[in-house]
Amino acid sequence: MILSPDDARYVAKKFKEYYLKFESISDYQLECLKYRNFENSLFSDNDYVFDNFDMSPEDMNFKIHSIDTMEQGKEKYHLLFSNLLELTGSNQIERSIPGRKLRWLIEETNTGKYVGMIRMGSPTTYSKPRNDLLGEVVDLKNLNHRMVMGFNIVPTQPFGYNYLGGKLLSLLCCSHEMKRQFDEKYDTDLAFFETTSLYGSSKSSSQYDGLKPYIKYIGLSVSDLVPLIQGELYDELCDYFKVRNHNKHLVPLTASSRKRKMQTKWVSEVKKSLKEFPDEKEDFMKTIDYAKNLTERKRTFSCNYGFMNSKEVITGKEDKLIPNPENYHKFELNNLIEYWRKKATKRYEKLKKEGRLRTEIETWTSQKSIDMIR
Repeated sequence: MILSPDDARYVAKKFKEYYLKFESISDYQLECLKYRNFENSLFSDNDYVFDNFDMSPEDMNFKIHSIDTMEQGKEKYHLLFSNLLELTGSNQIERSIPGRKLRWLIEETNTGKYVGMIRMGSPTTYSKPRNDLLGEVVDLKNLNHRMVMGFNIVPTQPFGYNYLGGKLLSLLCCSHEMKRQFDEKYDTDLAFFETTSLYGSSKSSSQYDGLKPYIKYIGLSVSDLVPLIQGELYDELCDYFKVRNHNKHLVPLTASSRKRKMQTKWVSEVKKSLKEFPDEKEDFMKTIDYAKNLTERKRTFSCNYGFMNSKEVITGKEDKLIPNPENYHKFELNNLIEYWRKKATKRYEKLKKEGRLRTEIETWTSQKSIDMIR
């Protein structure tokens, strides 16, 4: 064992102090904001964030910057995407993520400013709502060939609030253009898009609601993951375990999802070292269970890109995707934007009439207090 019982008690105490100070996942997310790299952001002055709130959705036009496939200006847009996401997103932001990804930065072309960021990637290996929908657990090879997941679908604010910006970005994820770009980049043939709401019961609705037939709710997620320790405590525990492991890291520096694997290893080592002390081990596991319960069950949503046999293809019962003649055309990019435009115009006019239109840029570096859940 790496840890002595006293070492294990020390780590268990650190876990308890860290997690028991949070009453909700919102508290945890606010804590995570302390460790964002705002100081080095080149765009903290909001020069790039959409702020022309006299403009109606009827007058807007959009350009998609696919920053992982473009040749010109790739470095600039890569940095811009990351910094805008840091300034705007409510969830944890990871800048360097291994594996497949396709990132879109959405520009409103009349103003030259940006209204949102999208990051798509390989699906999670397990999803209860997905398995229930498909009637089985799909093998990993077919899952990666046929499915994509939306990890960051974040409108700038208050574009999101004023214009249903989250719904615009969600619809773009369902477009044939998104499927085409991802397929070309990774030699896939996508039949299914999946994402989850950022929060569960903390909020009665999400940006994915009200978008049928494009996006449909398929159930609540199930997760037993512990929210990751952030900041100085994470670094402290890394060093603590390294010293006790003959000055070697528990998890290689090059490992994917290293932070998750590292913390899982810490929990395992504490449990082993407290094996002969059942009361203390039980107390530690109560802390872990408390941390797990901070993560709410999230609503899961899916899209089939307008194909009528997506389920059959994903499960391997059929080979070729068949477009649904009744609605396949609705998933074209222009049609999705026009669908959003009608909804957004009604929203915008209503807010103006009621005097509820927001006109101040909302970022985590602004001086005013903003909503954590947006």
